[in-house]
Amino acid sequence: MEDCIAAVRSGAYNGSVEEKLPARKRVGKILREAYWSVYPEEKAAYLEHITPEEICDFTERMQTQPTDAPAARLPEMTAKLFFNCCRLGYQANDYEGAGQLSPRELYRANADGRHDGLLDLPEDSADAFSDWIDNGYKGGHPWEVCRGGNSTHISLFARRDEKGWWLELAGSSYGRSVETIKFYLALAHNGLPVSLYKGPALAAMVTGQDYIGIVPEGIIPRYCDDWFPREDKFLQFMNLPLENTEAVARVAEWYPLEEIKLSANP
Repeated sequence: MEDCIAAVRSGAYNGSVEEKLPARKRVGKILREAYWSVYPEEKAAYLEHITPEEICDFTERMQTQPTDAPAARLPEMTAKLFFNCCRLGYQANDYEGAGQLSPRELYRANADGRHDGLLDLPEDSADAFSDWIDNGYKGGHPWEVCRGGNSTHISLFARRDEKGWWLELAGSSYGRSVETIKFYLALAHNGLPVSLYKGPALAAMVTGQDYIGIVPEGIIPRYCDDWFPREDKFLQFMNLPLENTEAVARVAEWYPLEEIKLSANP
């Protein structure tokens, strides 16, 4: 203990820790493109179900997407229209039964299941849908149109303001990001007013231009925002991999360690 205190007092302690602390114990970030350079097979698997043309189309759309809501609106929303919007996304991702089941049954088969009364509405009634939003919807899970976990489902929200209705799509987990992008493109190509939550970040992900946050071993790489400065927001976190560890560590960017100082009031 006395040796440590002496090292801190002399200024040698922090430099020694900076030099000797293993990368597995450190916090950093890595550009996805750099990560893919070490693991090209992961890039190939990730992009297997999306074409370069779709990626180009998507990234161009994200460059001009408004930050709050699309400019256009729908004059009304019905359960039938909402289910049809879901169908477009299911078909774009080749969901089972997408060519045979009705839009309503497709939604029933693939959504979260806690529909909060949405499936009970008369499908063609705009008044019934509006009344459900105002008085019947209790804040359940009808918008989780592609079921998954807390952070891995895909949601499609029907939004409304004084100008009319629009759609907001959300699904930013790495494992479902391509699926979300294809869902978005299907809606956009059919002329529907749609906004994609964290869309620019997804555009960076699919082109390899986003960063993955690296957390120390022993830390589960989920919900790790508190490990990073406020200016860094990541959609994905990781521990250093067990294979090609040094290659990944070399192309990563490591945050400086917190400087240890002696207390002014022992």
